[in-house]
Amino acid sequence: MILRRESKKGMKWIALLFAVMIAPVACGDGGGGTQPEAPSGKSANKLNGVIRVSATELQAELKFKATDYTVSNFVVLEYGTKNAVPITSIKGDAKGKTYSILTAKPMPMSKNFLLGVISEDEKKDKMVTNFGEGQLSDDFLNKFYSDKAMGCTVSGGKTTFRVFAPRAVKVILCMFDKPYTDDVDKPLQEGEKQIEMTMDKDGVWEASVNGELWGKYYGYRVAGPDGASEEFDANVIVADPYSKAMATKQMAPQHHLTVIIDTSKYSWKSAKKYAGFKQEQYILYEMNVRDLTMLSKDVKNKGTYDGLVEDGKQGGLAHIKELGVNAVELLPTQEFNEIEAPYMTKSKTFAYNTWNTYGRNHWGYMTANFFSPEAFYYEGKIKENAWIGASGEQVFAFKRMVDIFHQNGIAVVMDVVYNHVSQYDKNALKLIDKKYYFWMTPLGTYDAHSGCGNDYKSSRPMSSKLIVDSCAYWIAEYRVDGYRFDLGTIIDWNTYEKIKKAVYKLNPETFLVAEPWMGGRGEPLDGGGYSPQGMAKHGIAAWNDKVREQIKSLAQGQAGTPGLEDGVKGMPGTYIAPKYSLSYFGSHDNNTLADYLRKNQGGFKESMEIMPAEYIKVATLDEKLMKMNKIAALYLYTIQGPVMIEEGTEIARMKVVFPPSGESVFPPNSAQWEKTGNKWGNKLQQDTKGNPVGWSSKAYPWRIDHDSYEKDNECNWINWELKTVNNDLFQYHKGLIAIRKMYSKTFGLYPIDKIKFIKAMVKKGDKPAPNTKATVGYFYDKAASGDSKSFVVLVNGDIKNDSFFTLPAGEWTVLVDAKSSIKPEAKKYTGDVTVPSGTGMILVQ
Repeated sequence: MILRRESKKGMKWIALLFAVMIAPVACGDGGGGTQPEAPSGKSANKLNGVIRVSATELQAELKFKATDYTVSNFVVLEYGTKNAVPITSIKGDAKGKTYSILTAKPMPMSKNFLLGVISEDEKKDKMVTNFGEGQLSDDFLNKFYSDKAMGCTVSGGKTTFRVFAPRAVKVILCMFDKPYTDDVDKPLQEGEKQIEMTMDKDGVWEASVNGELWGKYYGYRVAGPDGASEEFDANVIVADPYSKAMATKQMAPQHHLTVIIDTSKYSWKSAKKYAGFKQEQYILYEMNVRDLTMLSKDVKNKGTYDGLVEDGKQGGLAHIKELGVNAVELLPTQEFNEIEAPYMTKSKTFAYNTWNTYGRNHWGYMTANFFSPEAFYYEGKIKENAWIGASGEQVFAFKRMVDIFHQNGIAVVMDVVYNHVSQYDKNALKLIDKKYYFWMTPLGTYDAHSGCGNDYKSSRPMSSKLIVDSCAYWIAEYRVDGYRFDLGTIIDWNTYEKIKKAVYKLNPETFLVAEPWMGGRGEPLDGGGYSPQGMAKHGIAAWNDKVREQIKSLAQGQAGTPGLEDGVKGMPGTYIAPKYSLSYFGSHDNNTLADYLRKNQGGFKESMEIMPAEYIKVATLDEKLMKMNKIAALYLYTIQGPVMIEEGTEIARMKVVFPPSGESVFPPNSAQWEKTGNKWGNKLQQDTKGNPVGWSSKAYPWRIDHDSYEKDNECNWINWELKTVNNDLFQYHKGLIAIRKMYSKTFGLYPIDKIKFIKAMVKKGDKPAPNTKATVGYFYDKAASGDSKSFVVLVNGDIKNDSFFTLPAGEWTVLVDAKSSIKPEAKKYTGDVTVPSGTGMILVQ
């Protein structure tokens, strides 16, 4: 429809538009408020969004607050200059909510434009207006793509730099002999040599420099269109998104530079390039690089890649080998921000942190770069306002770690975070072009379904290429064996297909598993909110949260037999086939299994404080909790598909909140927490009233913690005294793992249609009756598995009643009982066998 009505007041307002100063205000993280406050009247028709669908067309969607307003007209202004762009036509839908505005001349991508909608309040005879900044459509941005090698390449006596920035108006290459020292962003840093880059038709900026510049440092200054919803800032130097090594300044927010390094200078010693396990054979140990060595009595390089693989020491590699798992799944080791922001410290340069008393990020789910190994895991120390990673040695330390794991027959799987990037650094992708690399709302704010502040838009051609190139790079350069994709439904299916093609070309047995929930947009683009089936259909395994809940219920005597039988098969209705079902009962998220059972079955209360002197005594499992932890392990290691345990599960790890101090807080030594009455306060930090700053809403000191992402201290570090006091559980895990590895065709690869289930019976008076409460029995026949032996697994999680099972024909020997998985009491059975309450058994024939 063509707008037709102009009141006198409306005409006067249109004239005023060209005289007033248009100054949209930014809000939130990175700017997002694109509507200036209306100079008069009430904001009636707030804009839901403005999209630039072509060089000459804007589409606007209005958000009606009342029915008393009539749209009078529109105006298009060039952002900043306030120059008007002539409009040739305005068409609206029947509801008067969505409009198409055509301009007389093209609106170049190098500039932003404001759309003003003018509304008339007929009752009050007032005119009101709202402005929206036009956002580029997907069609506009997706046309840019290049097959050129991105990042820094050295060849033929030249060093070439390429960065993709299609909306940038200027990109400067910034070269350094050493990292700059100033903490302030400014147009020129000390020692900086600036080289202007040129852009090709595909949005790639390039510059070449004579010489092989090994050991030098560089970054980019990127200038782009002005706009309230933009983050371009040429005063900031950002690292190359394709950095093979990064130097990071440990400050809030963190700054980065790229290190030019020859990554090929490493001689591999492992006989095999990759571990070579089938997907169902994986027995994963999920772990953080630092946790297994920080409290070791004799590891020299504690908390580092090198320390993790110091053999023959307490913790680390020696413990992993003794336990017997065949793979480690490392929490994020791509460069991330180990620093968030100082707690309760207001600043214009970093986020106001009201939740993280430590100011640290220990788990690593805030990625800064997809190609660089985390430098902190090489350096091992927090160095406030100093650069780490400047030597580039983290590259070779990571390779040594993988190499030594492979020499010991242990695969390395990386937990990778491609769904979002860090909120706490000068992030390259945000400052190069956030509107290309991230999901945005129609008003130019981050559209973050993940809950992490931003969602990476993998479906864009060059965004997808970045992920695919990264996945292929770690397989080729570092010989890792696979990936666990964090919040995997946010990554689009097309990108997953390209990842598979790229990594299988390098290693056909690459292990791929995803967290199948949290934040996608849905079919056909991606997996939406929860999509194990979608992952399986695209050949990606998924964490099986259904088995997780079944096992936690089984351990407490509550699971039903039908659910446990489905769990043995890997929940085929949801996960399609066992190879796509990664079963587990605990991970870095939430309580450890032992803590979960302590709180639910051990009489622990949320308010219970566990002081360091009491830690070992409280963490020592009693008979009841030991049985529960054992039956969970027995079930997990005998079902189909790959399996995983969290670090410390095998010794009943307990996560207790240790208050931040020393290097566990940022800035270091900035906290001295003390309890006065029922309140905790930091004596070294005061609030506006002069009182000690109080604790956040998270778990208080000395209580069991379910979310320990920020704690680089004794809360997460493995206390090796637990291996002594809970050694019975450790030995039980060790024996079960050995059995699963020795008979992998039975445990993991068995055809699920051949599994035969055995009913559990319980005596009720003189007559037996089925017991379907937390019981399940299953028979693996060697004729179907191809293994040398047949097995029966009997699980009686019923904590009140003994149950008996009728064995298949022949004599069966006990391989695992309630006490031991290594040297059980030598017993043989035919016919019926009774399994005591809350225990399990494996028999072999």
